[in-house]
Amino acid sequence: CLHKVLQGCGPVLMGSGPILNHVREPLCHALLKACASPVPAVFRPALGILVTLVGRFMRPLHAEAGLLLQTALLFPLESANTHYQQRTAALQALQKLCSDPQVVVDLFLNYDCNTRAPNLFGRIVHSLLAAAQAE
Repeated sequence: CLHKVLQGCGPVLMGSGPILNHVREPLCHALLKACASPVPAVFRPALGILVTLVGRFMRPLHAEAGLLLQTALLFPLESANTHYQQRTAALQALQKLCSDPQVVVDLFLNYDCNTRAPNLFGRIVHSLLAAAQAE
């Protein structure tokens, strides 16, 4: 249900301060916990919500989007201890996220070109390259 709401909300809702405040605190915290779950029925839907949230709210939720990407997608790909199902789900989420050219450009401009932000685009490329070479 929440995933559908995030997918369907327009620019008016996306720019609403009260809505962003509700997304910022409890949803981001819950997503971090759910994405770290070892249970596929928990982490897969959470990753779907994360992809939609980052894709639609990256600019107003800049810090949160960066944290979500690092913690829920990049860490599982960069860690040697990640379970196969979580690694596969993280790769699928990155594939979906990066299938939108505007998101790819926004990742590069908002993070890698910003000296106060983490180099997410570079880490994503490195993680995808490592995954491709492992196969």
